[in-house]
Amino acid sequence: MLSIRRYAPNYFELCLLFCLCLAGPVHALKIITCECPPLSYIQDGKLMGPAVEIVKRIQNHLNTQEEILIYPWARAYAMMQEEADVMLFSTTRTKHRDNSFAWVGPIATKTYSLYGLASKKYQVNNIEGAKKYRVGVLRDSTNHQHLIKRGFEDINVVSSSEQNLKMLQFSRIDLWYTDAAIASELSEQLNLDFFLTEVHRVHVSESFFAFNISTSRDVIKKWQGALDALYQKGVILEIYKKFKLEYLYPVRD
Repeated sequence: MLSIRRYAPNYFELCLLFCLCLAGPVHALKIITCECPPLSYIQDGKLMGPAVEIVKRIQNHLNTQEEILIYPWARAYAMMQEEADVMLFSTTRTKHRDNSFAWVGPIATKTYSLYGLASKKYQVNNIEGAKKYRVGVLRDSTNHQHLIKRGFEDINVVSSSEQNLKMLQFSRIDLWYTDAAIASELSEQLNLDFFLTEVHRVHVSESFFAFNISTSRDVIKKWQGALDALYQKGVILEIYKKFKLEYLYPVRD
């Protein structure tokens, strides 16, 4: 007759199992980004940029190895709002968004402007003056939200900044509302910088790592602590110098 030996856990194993049950399930952090040059972009099939390098340095500091996933901005932004334990970079922090997410940063300073064709004349002395023009924005971006809040009606919404630049080139939109870094990087990449001009500077904001609001406070604290340590060691400034983007380096108190 076959003898079956039953396993009986000892006291220590029972205690360990009990503690694990109390701790609840462990959720891995999902890190997502989009192609938002020059902070994050794909070159020769590889994800690059100062924001990407900052993420990797923080991962090294925390001894974690989460994969960085790339999505179109609108989808990435929706995922970060709807899914637990998701972090999206780089995200502009505004009053409208402030209480909707958990924030770690800042990681960059951005200047947002309205851009047009150098060959045309515009009459825009403030953001309200742009209402008589067709303005292109990135879907669900802070600029998109800004125009909606200000009552703009003639807004052209697209899924990539490159689309807006090309639409501006062929006069399918009158103005492109974006940040200076993206405007400069994309126009140079596409050899279109000669026709682009800054029509009106709107505001200056800071970019952060944005986490779903339900993310553990311990995770937020560890990421902020790691980022602060990298600032203190001069690592963040060196990263921006490496990419020749010192003008994006945030001024910290």
